[in-house]
Amino acid sequence: MRRRVLVAAVGLASTIAGSAVMAQESESLRLEEVRVTASKRVQTIEEIPMAVSILSADDIRNRGLERFEDYLVSIPGVQFIPAGTVYTSLISIRGVADPGAEFGLTQAPVAVYLDEAPLTVSQGSLNLDYSLFGVEQVSVVKGPHSTLYGASSLGGTLKVETRKPSVTDGMFEAQLGYNSISGGDSGYTAAFTASTPLIDGKLGAEVTAYQIDRGGYIDDPSRGLEDINGSETTGGRLAFSWLPTENLSVDAKVYYQDYESDGLSFFNFSSGGLDSRPLDGPQTDGDEVLLGSLVINWNLGFAELVSATNAFERDNFLYRTGPFFGSPGGFTIDSTAEAFTQELRLVSNSEGALDWLVGLYYAAEDYTEVGAFEVGGFPFFSQDLTNDITTVAAFGEASWHLNDRLSLTAGVRVSRYEMDSEIISGGLTEIDFNETDVSPRVALNYEIGDGSSVYIQAARGFRLGQPNTPIPVPAPEFVDAFDSDYLWNYEIGTKTEWWDGRARLNGAIYYIDWSDLQTSLVDPTGTFSFVGNAGSAEITGFELEGAALLATGLTLEAGLSYTDAEFATDVPSQGIVSGDPLLGVPEWQFSAGLQYDFNVAGRDTFLRADYLFYDEYLAFDPFSFDPTSRIANGDYERINARVGMQFGDVQVALFGTNLSDERPRLSVAATFGEDATTLQPRTFGLTLNYRPQ
Repeated sequence: MRRRVLVAAVGLASTIAGSAVMAQESESLRLEEVRVTASKRVQTIEEIPMAVSILSADDIRNRGLERFEDYLVSIPGVQFIPAGTVYTSLISIRGVADPGAEFGLTQAPVAVYLDEAPLTVSQGSLNLDYSLFGVEQVSVVKGPHSTLYGASSLGGTLKVETRKPSVTDGMFEAQLGYNSISGGDSGYTAAFTASTPLIDGKLGAEVTAYQIDRGGYIDDPSRGLEDINGSETTGGRLAFSWLPTENLSVDAKVYYQDYESDGLSFFNFSSGGLDSRPLDGPQTDGDEVLLGSLVINWNLGFAELVSATNAFERDNFLYRTGPFFGSPGGFTIDSTAEAFTQELRLVSNSEGALDWLVGLYYAAEDYTEVGAFEVGGFPFFSQDLTNDITTVAAFGEASWHLNDRLSLTAGVRVSRYEMDSEIISGGLTEIDFNETDVSPRVALNYEIGDGSSVYIQAARGFRLGQPNTPIPVPAPEFVDAFDSDYLWNYEIGTKTEWWDGRARLNGAIYYIDWSDLQTSLVDPTGTFSFVGNAGSAEITGFELEGAALLATGLTLEAGLSYTDAEFATDVPSQGIVSGDPLLGVPEWQFSAGLQYDFNVAGRDTFLRADYLFYDEYLAFDPFSFDPTSRIANGDYERINARVGMQFGDVQVALFGTNLSDERPRLSVAATFGEDATTLQPRTFGLTLNYRPQ
């Protein structure tokens, strides 16, 4: 394994550097400039002193990306573990991973945004896997940035940005897709987006709709059923852009997405095939979200006043059954989150020595959760949970240009959280929980020239504490409410361009000091989970990310990351000693993509191949009552390929994913028997994209 990583690392450095020499054969070759909004103002990626990875609309289209598992693991320093349900799939960045985020026990360690709407308000472990059809850009900010993004930006921020309607030009795009899974079912995709100006130069509208049917690939021999884990995703957007004056813009969007599974994507790893444990009926989950957003941008001359108003309602459910200590058992979870957020910020327009941003933020969320656990037909445990959370914050950041090359950036966010919680579980428990947090950030950026820069920064991130759900058995470490945890990220990074912009290589080295770690704990029987602030952790690592034009039409992209995440203190009850690795964090990740665009008989054609290596990572052993026991998951390679040709306004593309048909174990649970997850098996498909040239 380490030999593969070494070869990958050497390959990344040599191909990016060597390709620039090859690129000199054509003076017209140049990588496109990347512009981002990670700092809440539009800048080039070289201008901002932070590590940011970008997926453009072309990247999404060329690679056929649809969901988290398609793209997150290919971004250096980003970890994603699909754990079988909407409640348990986890996103982490730079090793800031917390298995306690499963089932909403903690706030997610990564802030997730859909345009200007923060989706991780409190019960943020339910990461919204939003479809990428019609998405303009996906930005991943690595490292904590609570100054700009608030709580939950502990490890970083994931931002999905959709397209705005044009007020001058009409547009129509459509996509049809079909795929077949090796040993499984088939699936299809149907989507379209249409935009038109309603008042030329003043008002534009856009409508997007999609239906994604994913085939199943897991069988249940006990019931004689095949392909039980299919799913359907239906969604769409309605957007309006209004320009009443040249200095005022109003953007309104309504988003809807409904995901429902026919069965959970669990199989029995020990069976040697993709067979589930014996099931007495369908096990399902679902996720439905409705979001409205209104963004007003008023250019005042000296600054832009931005108002971002968002309101959403989200419903989730999960149903699982199986034998529990020899008796039939099962549990259900139904949850609803209703949230309203309002942010006002003033962003300077000056071209002088000082750029600044100040803002106010308000959020109100009502979260309810009803759960029940039955054994042998009798209620063993049930709860009704209601959390009312109010957040107010003030934040600001300023960049002082000391000279033409050197800039100093400093910022701070002050946040106040108030949570009222009611829990009914064999009785009524009421908990009032309040916290105030101060999260600063400071950075120094030096522009070397020719699109290159180097920076250093220190930034603090935090995550909100919450009440614990009472458990029916005694546990000495159980607390009614656990505190927030926080970390400091210290980082040195560089953004470089080579050979007249034909090659780009960005990198960062970081050290993270994580305190009062919110850790998933279990009672002495090993049956019930809760959260406590257990010790601290230290994380060191680096990331490299590059792209190069090898020749006319030939583009190479590659990324490499190393993460060493360890506990820095002992947690005796869980068998954790200082130096033990954090769970769910692979040491090495490597990805590479090669695309060749060329012409055949007057038709635009492309060939693309993508490779991913994902190292092993540890998890608690669910089959052992020994708290020190661990199992290894992950350790796999994935190869995808795609070929397409243009026929007028229609692009026809053939693709294959997981071509080597890897079957790694990605996660495992054992409440009702072995439930493991894996990659979707080898899949072949065809897509038709209509897009006027």
